[in-house]
Amino acid sequence: MDRTYAFVDESGNSDLDTSKGGSSGFFIVCSILVAEKDLDAAYAQAEALRKRHF
Repeated sequence: MDRTYAFVDESGNSDLDTSKGGSSGFFIVCSILVAEKDLDAAYAQAEALRKRHF
């Protein structure tokens, strides 16, 4: 059985108290699942995105 890797990131106001100044009204969780056989290609694609946008 192949391994699957999960990459998880979150952003926003985790307590959802939007009454605080400067707080976001959103909380976002994103996850990407990558099969082990595709891991090198996923890293290469992530690096290409970083170079292009950051």
